[in-house]
Amino acid sequence: MDDLTREMTPSHQRRQGAERGLTLLEVMIALVIMAIGLLALSGMQITTIQKNASSFKSTIAVSLAEQYLQQLENLSFSDPLLTGSATSYTANAYAGTYTDPNTNIVYNRTYLVTDNSPIANVKLVTYSVIWMDPIPAATGGAHQLSDCNANVHPWNCHYVSLLSRIRNEAI
Repeated sequence: MDDLTREMTPSHQRRQGAERGLTLLEVMIALVIMAIGLLALSGMQITTIQKNASSFKSTIAVSLAEQYLQQLENLSFSDPLLTGSATSYTANAYAGTYTDPNTNIVYNRTYLVTDNSPIANVKLVTYSVIWMDPIPAATGGAHQLSDCNANVHPWNCHYVSLLSRIRNEAI
């Protein structure tokens, strides 16, 4: 058979048609597989955005705690803001509330001073920052930050605590 005759045979024509493209069924199956993959990626993207926002809030809280704890460490050992046996401070220059201007999240800052802990002439300072994620109205509405302290809604509250020891330099 010469080349011209071979091109004209029905089996050769069928084979060329099969090699030319995909059937509609193959295209539909490929689209379904791609759609499932895209849906999985979109779910991961939403989770990533939520975790990124949570990390941002945690970073602000740790920054606040580090900043004020360092300022407390620079005070004199006998400073009135560092006195008391297991005294908790909630409202002074180093404690109270801070509202982040970007997120409007309110952070409650407190610190606890424990004298002679873990040894004599050393003060243990525990600096804590507490904040609360907004609660959607559909799940019961807004709650107060004080609810976090009472553990009314601990699933919605977040805590960061840093410890420091301040020793008496006079000794």
